[in-house]
Amino acid sequence: MAHTLTVNGRIHSVDVDDDTPLLWAIRDNLGLTGTKFGCGIAQCGACTVWIDGQPVRSCVTPVSAVEGKVTTIEALDSKEARAVQAAWDTIDVAQCGYCQSGQVMSAVALLKDNPRRHERQHLPLRHLRPHPDGHPRRRPHLGGLSMTAHDLTLSRRSLLAGAGGLVIALHLPKAARAQQAPGAATFAPNAFIRVAADSSVTVLVKHIEFGQGPFTGLATLVAEEMDADWNQMRAEHAPADVKLYANLAFGVQGTGGSTAMANSFDQIRKAAATARIMLVQAAAQTWKVPAGEITIEAGVLKHALGKQGRFGEFAEAAAKLPAPADAPLKSPAQYRLIGKEGAVKRIDGADKARGKAQFTIDISAPGMLTVVVARPPRFGGKVASFDATEALKIKGVVDVKQIGSGVAVYGQGMWPAIKGREALKVVWDESGAETRGSAELIAEYRALARTPGTVAGNHGDAQALLAKAERVIE
Repeated sequence: MAHTLTVNGRIHSVDVDDDTPLLWAIRDNLGLTGTKFGCGIAQCGACTVWIDGQPVRSCVTPVSAVEGKVTTIEALDSKEARAVQAAWDTIDVAQCGYCQSGQVMSAVALLKDNPRRHERQHLPLRHLRPHPDGHPRRRPHLGGLSMTAHDLTLSRRSLLAGAGGLVIALHLPKAARAQQAPGAATFAPNAFIRVAADSSVTVLVKHIEFGQGPFTGLATLVAEEMDADWNQMRAEHAPADVKLYANLAFGVQGTGGSTAMANSFDQIRKAAATARIMLVQAAAQTWKVPAGEITIEAGVLKHALGKQGRFGEFAEAAAKLPAPADAPLKSPAQYRLIGKEGAVKRIDGADKARGKAQFTIDISAPGMLTVVVARPPRFGGKVASFDATEALKIKGVVDVKQIGSGVAVYGQGMWPAIKGREALKVVWDESGAETRGSAELIAEYRALARTPGTVAGNHGDAQALLAKAERVIE
């Protein structure tokens, strides 16, 4: 059935069932992915949008009930919105960032309805400012910072327009070199750094960014070695290629154990130092001056005779030069960013506070289907049989298949797939499933904890010392 929705000031007609949540009409039909799917039961707030300026949970609001004007994070643009998003950037709120859109939408709505509430509600202690009469009051540190952060965001957006340029790779295999076209402007495929014509520097990060900060940390290393300006730094996940992007601690392309910075520290710095040398050499050839007379400051190459240029101006020429075998690294005494508190802000914070960060659920391709899986209610359960008759009657359900972990429903969008899964009739074989409850499992764990285990090392007499202790905490 066709429904008319006014979203972000534009009128749209969406052909969906009456019970389709507004969330899925926004995401699957209109392609606005800033609003996220979290719990699906209106509890987490990741799906928050406004209807006539009031925050609502779009995951439980059917399109048939929507009568007002809908605003999503993509169209959020007001004094309050800019202030909140600037504060998000300033105090590095974002971690993984998945739920940030909903939080920002709720925070801005709160400030709009209660313009003085921010002076007394839940703001970081470091933003306490003294009241003129001597009493402290809560006040967000926005003001001038708001404009600064907003201006930085605009400059970052403008830098995203470039393409092409220089890519720096380490240990490029002979086979990869043979595949390059004559005169190619990039060193592919095992690149760690890409310098574009717009002077942006993109770090290809082989570690997953789950909010723990490898995008920012590794970009900091590159900016340090290249003497780049922080505003020109970007970060992207590296493609899947274990030979090129293996975690040196595991031998596979993976993330975990706080290994990102430790195993990439020297590797990414060497890539950055290589990029720096090649850019300097390209500038030296262009200006016809000795490379040793060129300096770099905040992403600008300079010569004493007054010549200067940004990275992008020399990226293509640098790509044609041979890479130095062993580029020297800065000494710790030369660091201006590494280990310096407050030197940089999260490189992904701005996009996360504005609903622009892309997550797996946001990926779309022509003809792509959405798949959800009905899984056994008990660990170890298996499919005995299933009946997909009712599921296949649902508009948008394309197919139903049994897979190793359950029964998969293929739909043209998330809501048809979810409804199809709900309509499935599955008989589960629980003969080999876990049937114990939490209380029984905890009791077993405690019993096992009291059972002597394998001794990895024995130094001193721990039991004797424990026996003399005033207090033992288990």
